[in-house]
Formats: sequence, C-alpha cells, structure tokens
Amino acid sequence: MTPQEAIERLRKIPVRPKPNNVLDLQAIAIAISALKKQIPKKPKNLSDDGILRYGCDCGNMFYQKQCRCDKCGQVLYWSDEE
Repeated sequence: MTPQEAIERLRKIPVRPKPNNVLDLQAIAIAISALKKQIPKKPKNLSDDGILRYGCDCGNMFYQKQCRCDKCGQVLYWSDEE
C-alpha cells in the first residue's frame, strides 16, 4: 500500500459519536500528516544570486541536496527536469 492509498483509506474511516471521538479524529489527522511527508516533493529552487539554495514547503532553507527536510521531515525528490 502506498502512502497515498493509506491516506485515502484513513479519510474514509467513520468516526462514531462517543466520548473519545475527538482523540480518534486527532490521531487520524496526525497519521495523515505523517503519511503526506512520505510522498516525495520537489524542493523549491531559491538560487537567485548565484548561490545554490533550496527550500521546503515548511519554510526551511538548505544549501545542498538532501533526502529529507531537516525541519519537518518531508521526503525530497530531486530531478533535473523542471
């Protein structure tokens, strides 16, 4: 199962009215957030003055290619194609 398939299944889980349903909803939201970070994203190229810089959606900036964002843990996808 891919992270995207897991996210789709988690979104379909019915949360029935009960005392702990707020906790269930929070747990599902946290799981979806964590799974989204497993889907590789291409970082933003922020090189505007000749210095190589890249940025993540979370706002973190870094100066070299890396597998994950140091701040949020997002898996990064590097490709020469734009």
